[in-house]
Amino acid sequence: MSVFHSTLPKNLVAHFFDSSNILMVTGHLGSLCMEASKPFTLSKTKSIEWSCAQDQKLFNKVCDSVQYGHFLDFSLVGTGYKATWKSDGKNPEKMYLEIMVGHSHAWSLFSDDSTWSMDSKNSGTQITLYGIDCEELGALGGDLLETRKPDPYKAKGVRVSNHKYSVREGKKK
Repeated sequence: MSVFHSTLPKNLVAHFFDSSNILMVTGHLGSLCMEASKPFTLSKTKSIEWSCAQDQKLFNKVCDSVQYGHFLDFSLVGTGYKATWKSDGKNPEKMYLEIMVGHSHAWSLFSDDSTWSMDSKNSGTQITLYGIDCEELGALGGDLLETRKPDPYKAKGVRVSNHKYSVREGKKK
């Protein structure tokens, strides 16, 4: 049976739970939990011994997420498409992002969770989402893309930055 070793980076803390295969990694950006498929042990040299290579890869990914985080960039392309910061009427220090993308009403994106945050720049046409949980960030990015998918003929709408969109040719006269 193969044993795989991982060393915990110095600026991270790992919390082990005795009776389960759950490990919580805490860093300066926050905490993430992972569940190993097979039992793991802590060796005398402060390294973690994994019995499965997939668990070791997942542990390395969780460590990178807690140390560096992930980000997704979006651009709003179209006339009148913009994102602006608004304050909540009940709680003035709580801010949310109001997104106008050609609908009759604005779409609101709240940043009340500590695992992700957002930023708007370039006069409201660029949105950056960043956080430590890439699955939650991807789901949030998917919801943002659903507000206005890029038009296949003019490529207007919410677009993922650094992604190449092909524009279809229109009807010929």
